[in-house]
Amino acid sequence: MGPFIANYYEENMYSPKGWKLTYGGKEGNVDVFVFEVDLKNDPSYGDGDGYVQVMSLFCRDDGLRDFIDQGMKVRVDMRRFEKGRSTLSKGTRYVTCNN
Repeated sequence: MGPFIANYYEENMYSPKGWKLTYGGKEGNVDVFVFEVDLKNDPSYGDGDGYVQVMSLFCRDDGLRDFIDQGMKVRVDMRRFEKGRSTLSKGTRYVTCNN
């Protein structure tokens, strides 16, 4: 399901230039999505947080929101590429749809 959700995001949602959402797999019972951010495309968005982007995806779509409401745990990591190197920042919270 994770790769399908990442693909759906790429086709239907806005993300800053140089950002791409991928599915990183499961860590225990947590689905991990990873924003790959190429800073050479637009360094002004390099400090952005993918959490809000993925929260919008899950919480604005009734079908995806049902997954969260039924206990699916989703974390969003950020992998930034700059000058031939990459760094990974692990997300610190799970996506929730509580308003």
